[in-house]
Amino acid sequence: MITTIFQDNKAYITGEKIDPAIVFDCGQCFRFEKTEDVFHGIAYGQELFCKNEGNAFVIWPVTEDSFHKIWRQYFDLDYDYNEIDNRFLQDEILAKTVIKGMRILHQDPFETLISFIISANNNIKRIKKNIDMICRAAGKKIGEDLYAFPTPEELAKLSINDLRELGLGYRAPYIAGTTKQILDGFSLEKIGGLTYADAKKALMGLSGVGPKVADCILLFGFGKREAFPKDVWMRRILLHFYQFEPKNEKELEAFAKAHFPEFAGLAQQYLFTYARQNNISF
Repeated sequence: MITTIFQDNKAYITGEKIDPAIVFDCGQCFRFEKTEDVFHGIAYGQELFCKNEGNAFVIWPVTEDSFHKIWRQYFDLDYDYNEIDNRFLQDEILAKTVIKGMRILHQDPFETLISFIISANNNIKRIKKNIDMICRAAGKKIGEDLYAFPTPEELAKLSINDLRELGLGYRAPYIAGTTKQILDGFSLEKIGGLTYADAKKALMGLSGVGPKVADCILLFGFGKREAFPKDVWMRRILLHFYQFEPKNEKELEAFAKAHFPEFAGLAQQYLFTYARQNNISF
């Protein structure tokens, strides 16, 4: 059970291990960087520092109010990861991959949407650079050389050519198109209340959102834990660990649903992170 103590604008979180080196380096978030033992970034328009200190995960600057309004949900602190890890330990393969300290972040839906449109066929370094350029061009300045992710209204002020000049290439029309769809009435708020299947179908109606990007948005922006992002790397990982080679997307989804049920997204993170940390090549 997680407990939190507040002191000097810091929140000390104990009860379950939370490792920022795992949380912020598993491909789910692109706006945090590490300096020595401290991770520093921006989420929900707020600057945040965090690190491990003894047996506590420490975040600052926070108040009790901002903790309960933003950071409790952001770090998924009401979800019992120990219980799910124990269930995963019953799977011979997943048992090897369970990494204590992982959390699935619950990020701002619009930021997650645009970020994962940018992520398609891209690498982490370039994704971070692209997002930073968008924030500098359209987001509000919130500190010294720090910029919030733009709102749809702010991002819409950038033309397709503006976005191309920021290095977004062929993704520029997708970003502009999706932003316009949001402003024209596509409700991200309603997505959270839909079933996984209906939410995925709805998201795939947005410009630049395919099956994998939709699953990433649902997992990291809406807390849909049954979402199982699938790309060529995940297919290779499933072949390596489970000797499973799907013929199509439908077979892959059926496999994930049968093996991982409602926790498929966390299983995907464990498998992917384990493969990368252990330099498993495909």
